[in-house]
Amino acid sequence: MKVNIFMTILALAASALVGYAFHASGCEPLYTGISTALFAAFLVTGMGISFEEYPRTSMLIKVTCFTLLVLTFVLDLILIACEVSNPTFIIINGLLAIVALAICYMLYQSKQ
Repeated sequence: MKVNIFMTILALAASALVGYAFHASGCEPLYTGISTALFAAFLVTGMGISFEEYPRTSMLIKVTCFTLLVLTFVLDLILIACEVSNPTFIIINGLLAIVALAICYMLYQSKQ
């Protein structure tokens, strides 16, 4: 596993900007924090980490992370627009994070 420091810093800066955009639009701090953390996780994994010994697996994980990033963004916008309760927002985003981790783990275990 190789970590690209420059791309990781860019990913963290992009997720911070998305978090600031949620904050500036008047979202609750909890929503902003959860969204920023998920964006950071998906962007760092998608941009900053690669698996040199398994290039196919690395590309599959990157595509999966970026797909889940878009899904997270759309889902968070919908949940914020519908003004769901805090527990509902946490549960839905938590389940999405768990599914993402399970998919990435299974892809890594395939070692293609």
